Amino acid sequence: EVAVMMGDLDLAATHAHHALTISQLRDEARGHACSLNVIAMVEENRGNWGRATELYESTLEVWRRLDEPIAVGTSLALLGGIAYAQGQLD
Repeated sequence: EVAVMMGDLDLAATHAHHALTISQLRDEARGHACSLNVIAMVEENRGNWGRATELYESTLEVWRRLDEPIAVGTSLALLGGIAYAQGQLD
């Protein structure tokens, strides 16, 4: 996330994809969700709204499965931010 906030989207994407691979190999759901979330942030910052939405929705599914209400709320807020940015106010 730090690389995203610093504006280094390429570095953020590289590290997040590595982390995603590791979390998949270890079957670690939280790491999987966190990695997807960072990749979604990168896509959102690049203006790839559709891809970011897909990734945030995937992250949301993991958090719901893990029964993590705060992370669920964060994912919903991030999805709401994309909808708002696109003028989808309903």
